[in-house]
Amino acid sequence: TFAGNINAVAGGINLGATGAANLLDDYEEGTWTVTLYDATSGGNASATTTTGNYTKVGRLVTATFGGQLSNINTAGMIAGNPLAMSLPFSAGSSGRSCGAIVPSEIALTGTGLNVAVGASASRAYLRASGTGAGITSIIVSDLTSGASDIGDLSLTYMTD
Repeated sequence: TFAGNINAVAGGINLGATGAANLLDDYEEGTWTVTLYDATSGGNASATTTTGNYTKVGRLVTATFGGQLSNINTAGMIAGNPLAMSLPFSAGSSGRSCGAIVPSEIALTGTGLNVAVGASASRAYLRASGTGAGITSIIVSDLTSGASDIGDLSLTYMTD
């Protein structure tokens, strides 16, 4: 339970005490086009996209997309390059994030799939990890052909 005061002020809402540290000055909900790339910056884009949803509260962004990217077109993408996806907002300079992927048909077995955001990045890395295997990037050739290539994704990260 919140026992403090909530005060509307110019530029936002003060939560509890006054001062910039307690000012909530940004709240936004929306959609963005999720695009896959064969590089964490630059690179070639997949012709297949989907729509994701995001909520931004202050500097904290939670981005999700449900359903699946169907029949990802990797034509023009380099098979051995790491797979990355666009973000609704660039990450902050700390690059801290957490996220999960629920896979459908990524050609990896016995691994956990996750997503990470580097400092000031506009794209997230898709990664795999496993017992004794360390953490490796998911690469373009890890995608299979079929009705669904990547499942649901949820990611929370900070902006500046």
